[in-house]
Amino acid sequence: MKLNLVPATAKKGAAMKTMVVLSIATVLLSGLATAFMAYQSSAMLAQAKEDAEAARPNAVAAVAYAKRANEVLEKSRGVTTNLTLAQEMSAHNSKYTRFYTKVLPYVPAFFRVTSISIDPIDANSCRLNMTGVLQTAQQYADLSLALLRIPGAQAISRAGFVTQWDDVPALTAEDQRGLMVRQGQIALPEDPVARMEAVSAWGTEQTTGFANVGNFGSATESARGAMTRWSNIGVSVLLAAPGAAPAQAPGQPAAPAAAGGPLPPGWSFDFLTPNPTDTLNGAAQFNVPGAAPAGGAAPAPAATPEPRSQDGLEGR
Repeated sequence: MKLNLVPATAKKGAAMKTMVVLSIATVLLSGLATAFMAYQSSAMLAQAKEDAEAARPNAVAAVAYAKRANEVLEKSRGVTTNLTLAQEMSAHNSKYTRFYTKVLPYVPAFFRVTSISIDPIDANSCRLNMTGVLQTAQQYADLSLALLRIPGAQAISRAGFVTQWDDVPALTAEDQRGLMVRQGQIALPEDPVARMEAVSAWGTEQTTGFANVGNFGSATESARGAMTRWSNIGVSVLLAAPGAAPAQAPGQPAAPAAAGGPLPPGWSFDFLTPNPTDTLNGAAQFNVPGAAPAGGAAPAPAATPEPRSQDGLEGR
């Protein structure tokens, strides 16, 4: 049997010495790490300052260049506004003519169109207006049915047809045949000689020479109107996208949503955009006297669009 005669305090004393040594080593290592981090941070800060000073001239030059660019933009703002407005107006005019090209195949051949235009209502509806010439009451009735084939057509309104009723006069002792007499003419007698004399007398009472009816036969280059026994009419078609209710005037009841199938590809009834009011107001404010930059001439006044004709070749 071996006896352990080493006191218990001896082991604790040795362990304490070891912990003291480790603590001193840890403190030294922490101090060294702190000194290294402080040195590294100072070096990085100094390098960052050097980089910032090196980049300062380029930054100052970029700011100055941006200021000059802003000055150029301010000086040319009126020209840019007018140019953009002109481009938008040209694109909007072509929108009308493209739509006319799509609509005209639905117009029957017996209706000679003399003008066409569009009145915008809202973003989903518009009113198509046409004037033209046709001959008979049957054509006047068939025209409405034909125009209802236009995609999105909801209602038709028309006016201007002049009814010309041919008549069959009552039988008389002189006229036992009951032939039809055209409006404005007289019933001719059955006797050949009397008929010839009646036709001669009636012809003498009529206009002789060039009558220039409907501008036909005239050397003037203008639209031809209605010939004799033809009528110059106007027709209006309400167009609305399916599922959209056309806008109503204040105080009027709301219209029901438009029915019908989907519109063909590329069809749109939105003729309200672009609205040039904002750009025109901006140009007007920019072009007022004294608004030009110092040392520079005042920009030219904003271009005012000329009123478009309503002959059907341009948008309204």
